[in-house]
This record gives sequence, structure tokens and C-alpha cells, in this order.
Amino acid sequence: MSVKISSLIDRNYRSITIKEDLSTVLILLKEMKYLVAVDENLQPQGILTIDDIHQCTYGRITDIDIDKPSVGPNDTLVSVMELMQKNNLHYLPVFDHGEFIGVVSLIAIANEMAEQVKKNNMLYLKIIHDVRNPISNIKGLTTLLDYTKTEEERREIRYLLDVSYQQAIEILDDLLYIEQDGLVLKYVELNNFYRECSFEQRGLALLKNIEIVENFSSERITKKIDERKLKRAIQNVISNAIKFSYPFTKIKIATKFDGKNLILKITDAGIGIPVDTQPDIFNKFSSAQRAGTNGESSTGLGLYFTKQCIEAHNGKIDFKSIEGKGTKFYITI
Repeated sequence: MSVKISSLIDRNYRSITIKEDLSTVLILLKEMKYLVAVDENLQPQGILTIDDIHQCTYGRITDIDIDKPSVGPNDTLVSVMELMQKNNLHYLPVFDHGEFIGVVSLIAIANEMAEQVKKNNMLYLKIIHDVRNPISNIKGLTTLLDYTKTEEERREIRYLLDVSYQQAIEILDDLLYIEQDGLVLKYVELNNFYRECSFEQRGLALLKNIEIVENFSSERITKKIDERKLKRAIQNVISNAIKFSYPFTKIKIATKFDGKNLILKITDAGIGIPVDTQPDIFNKFSSAQRAGTNGESSTGLGLYFTKQCIEAHNGKIDFKSIEGKGTKFYITI
């Protein structure tokens, strides 16, 4: 679970001087779950909970150990919970670039983890539902084959069987790629790699009478990439361009070297992306998913994986889109 703790940080903390008597602290802790101890310069020195003083109710804060392991806002729920369990703590101070910014609690992390599990269960139920649809189609179409009388009818059913099969495989492939961790890197020349990615999508384009127009730069740019995963990521964008383009249109795939990086641009003249759904297109199981111009289905996983993969290669992906006119994707590795 790679969710960060940044949204769980309590930044509205109460501070108390480090020279304060523990008897006063004990009174305050009856109302507060924790206190932040500060020095004479108001710099946080640690956090206090009732557990810290239950065996020492006299003296000053300086008489007890308030130094606790610190975490950062980009630490994950799992890593922070493990740290809390290891040290038997319910609260930890959060620092960002050496500056104290608040406190994170075990109960906040536990509640968020429960919410994430619930959300993921719902999302995976959706995937199961999406896979069942094409599988049910395959079962029904297979039965129909026994009752067809002409070769033309059999060809049509075989075509529909193939479409249903491809839909199921696409959903499972997307899910499989997302769940795989790590990259297997090797040096690859990018222009040739992008040309290969494009070539392998020509059959898909041909089915819709879409022409792919290529314009690759002459520079030889070599980068260390996971060829298998990055090809899947790039082809997700190309296949989306085909899916959301109208028959008998063109898709342009080009590269340009800006002196530092090779930029891949994929342009279509399809249906475009509505403005209100553009912020969500890279989300897992995105609500922005729509059917293609020939009714092709979408899993809501492809662009999520694409963005994760490209960023794992220290690259970036951007886009511009106008609904009804088309979309341009820009990819830099």
C-alpha cells in the first residue's frame, strides 16, 4: 500500500515549554492526546503523550525522554505503522526537510488503511465484473456457433469471439502490469524503439482504416529502459489514439530532440477528452473511461499504468485535448 501519510498530518498542535512541570503537563494531557515540547526559541524538541509520563509525574519535561523517531510526509502508511509498532508508539513527529510540521497518529493511519482496503476491494470487484462481461459473451457466442447455418454467420461470430477474447486479455494484462514491481533495465535506442511500438499497432489501426503517419528524428538517443514495460506504456497511448479516433482518419507519431531529451508526440483527430474529466485520466480505474468510436471498451487502467511506468523511468507524460477535435500526448524519457 503506497499511500502517503501527508493528508493525515495534524498540523494544529499545542506546544508547551520544555521547562514545564510534569504535573501541569499531566493536566493538559487529560484534554489533549499529545503536546509538542518546544525550547526557549520555540523550536520543537519532541512530543509528549500520557504514555511518556505515566511512570514519572513529577519533575520537568527535561527529566524524561521525549525524543521519538521522526517520519516525513512522503512516507507510506505501511512504513510508518511498522515504525510505530516496532517502537510501541501511537504518535510520531513529522518533519519536512528538517522542519517540524506536525504529528501523525496510529489511529489516523489505521482508519486510512481500512478505507484504502475498502476502496481497493470495490475497485477489484469492478475489475471482476468487467472481465465477466467478455467471458460471458464468449460462452454465449460459442453456443451460437452450433446453430449457425452459413459461413458468413460463422465468420461474424468468430470475429465477435476474438473481440471478446481481446477485451478480457486487455483487462487482465493491464492489471498484471500494474501489480508487477521493479524494472529490468538495458540500453535501448529510443527512436528505433518508438518505431517498433508504432509498427506493432498498425494491425489495430488497419481494422478501423486509420493511417499511422510517422516522423521520427534522425538523432540516435540511447537510454536505459525496461523495454517490455515501457513498450506496453507507449502502446497504451497509441491504442487509445486508435480507439478514440474515427475510421479513415490519421494518427501522427513523431519524435523531436530538444537538445537534452527526445520528446515523443502522439496526435489524433478523435473525440478528445472533456475538460471536466481531464484531471482524472491518469487515475487508477479512472472515471474518465469511455467507449471508443467503434464501441471499444476501456478498463480505466491503461493510462494509470502508463504514467506510473514513465515516471519510474524518471520521465514525464503530458497531454493537450479539445473535445471533438482530438488529443496530443507528449512523452519524455
